[in-house]
Amino acid sequence: MPGPQFPLYFLGARLLECYPVVPIFHYQALGIALFSYDGRLFWGFNADWDAVPDLHDLVGLVDDEFRRLVAAAALDDSRGYGQTAAPRAS
Repeated sequence: MPGPQFPLYFLGARLLECYPVVPIFHYQALGIALFSYDGRLFWGFNADWDAVPDLHDLVGLVDDEFRRLVAAAALDDSRGYGQTAAPRAS
């Protein structure tokens, strides 16, 4: 879900991160959602722990592969798609 690409504030406090909440429905084992905010991408994972007991492993693997994708895009920008920013440290 695309979100605002500028900082938001509430009573003077800046919103730093915004993670999507993924509802799990009957007979659904896993939900994954993406939300962009202020130049960053936030992932939301939710699972039925009985069906997906290794959710933390999946999250770690997705993170590793996404970082590889960002690095590969930053190395080869020969198609002229513009600059690729590295993920910000949390």
